[in-house]
Amino acid sequence: MLNIDRGAANGANYDFIDQVTVSGMNGAGSVSPTISASGSAGTYSSISGNTITGTGDAPASASDPGNLVVFSGAVTQITINYCNNAAQTIANPGAQTITIEDLSWSGPLPVHLISFDGKTVGNQVALTWETAWEQNSDYFEVQRSQDAREFSTLARVPAMGQSDRKELYSVLDTEPLNGINYYRLKQADFGADQGVTYSQIISVTLDDITPDLKITENPLKGDQIQVRFRNMESQTLSLQTSFGLSIPIHISKESETSAVLTPTQRLAPGLYLVSGYQGAHRLTAKVLVL
Repeated sequence: MLNIDRGAANGANYDFIDQVTVSGMNGAGSVSPTISASGSAGTYSSISGNTITGTGDAPASASDPGNLVVFSGAVTQITINYCNNAAQTIANPGAQTITIEDLSWSGPLPVHLISFDGKTVGNQVALTWETAWEQNSDYFEVQRSQDAREFSTLARVPAMGQSDRKELYSVLDTEPLNGINYYRLKQADFGADQGVTYSQIISVTLDDITPDLKITENPLKGDQIQVRFRNMESQTLSLQTSFGLSIPIHISKESETSAVLTPTQRLAPGLYLVSGYQGAHRLTAKVLVL
């Protein structure tokens, strides 16, 4: 980055003082750059964190060594903000320019992501994304979160690997959470080190999803009942005999939409009822024990 400097003194102030802030992102995570000052011992600019401030009048770009910005980790987005330090400059400074050149990368970018979108389809969420080209791309993971901090994998989709044309991908979230669902893409490369990058986070809101309750394995062959549910809390789950007698259980929540029920006593062969509720909605699923 060239010509980040300070203009001539004009009374108690200066004609202009360039101030540039550089930041990077890898998906939702920030990546801090290392910046070297231009000129001998920082004659033309000073560095504070990721901000460059002009301290002297830089020569022509041909003789100005400029400021070198280096990111040690992978980045999917770089933001450069420019402003004039108005507190120390004249009231109406003239136009000022800086130069950004000699961009280089340690390796080829594996994927150029054009878009990543989500929309509701009934009680489900349709997620689609499109790439302009791909190089050495192994797979995509669609990840979901309830708080935009802790993500879990919803689906894995094989990537095209090598492509110089637009490619469209899609995944259907058949069991979204009630309220705000946060989604992001994780893209992984081929190779031993398998570099990964993350997309920006998107959100899709679903209100008043109809509760649902299902038994994953039925008939039951073991001593644990795998349950999948939607828009209800796992602690509302209960187990009864077909005659309505309650059976004590331990509830182990596996995710926001699944749990394992372990009866405290061995179940005799027969028909049992798993129940759960959300507000006025009460659901019951039958499970057969062999």
